Amino acid sequence: MPGYLVRATVIIAFVQFINALEYMIFNPLFTWMAPTFRSR
Repeated sequence: MPGYLVRATVIIAFVQFINALEYMIFNPLFTWMAPTFRSR
C-alpha cells in the first residue's frame, strides 16, 4: 500500500476512535445533566 493511503487510514481510524471516546465520556454526562437543563 502507498504511504499516503496508510496515513489516511490511520488518520480516519484515529478520528473514529476519538469520536467514540468522546461519545462514551460525554453521553453519561449529558444524560446526568439533562434534568438540570429541563428544570430551568
